[in-house]
Amino acid sequence: NHPASIEDMIRCCVFFALLLLHSYDHAACVDNGIGLTPPMGWRHWKAFYANVDQSVIERMQDEMVKKYEVDGVPTSLSDLGYIYVGLDDHWQNCTRICANGTVIPSWYKHNDFDYQSCTNPDGATNNTGSFVQPWHEADGTPRIDTHRFPDLKRMNMRAHRLG
Repeated sequence: NHPASIEDMIRCCVFFALLLLHSYDHAACVDNGIGLTPPMGWRHWKAFYANVDQSVIERMQDEMVKKYEVDGVPTSLSDLGYIYVGLDDHWQNCTRICANGTVIPSWYKHNDFDYQSCTNPDGATNNTGSFVQPWHEADGTPRIDTHRFPDLKRMNMRAHRLG
């Protein structure tokens, strides 16, 4: 009656894992051609962070379908299964209203970090009472930053036309 060694415990675990795998039938799946690869595409955040607008996203759409020579064959990222261009952030209207009534539009270059315009009459920076407008209307419709994205619907339709 000696305690089991680490090797004995590993052998036991492997045995039961193999027994468990062998006892189950293969997983049932639908063979409809969907989900053969994970969703593949390009997201803007790591490349542009907050410096994104409609022209940047449209250029990325163009790059997804642009053909490059790969082993002598014209090939695009879309041909390889990369089909999504994603817009992570900074499409929404995040206008800040300062307590003193100053409006800082969401497209202002350093909107998230620059509160210089939210000042007291004595010139001291004061964020107390300032707020960012909701990103959506009362009915749930998103507020789009139309300075950065003048026609989000057209941009999406363009992407679908490109394929």
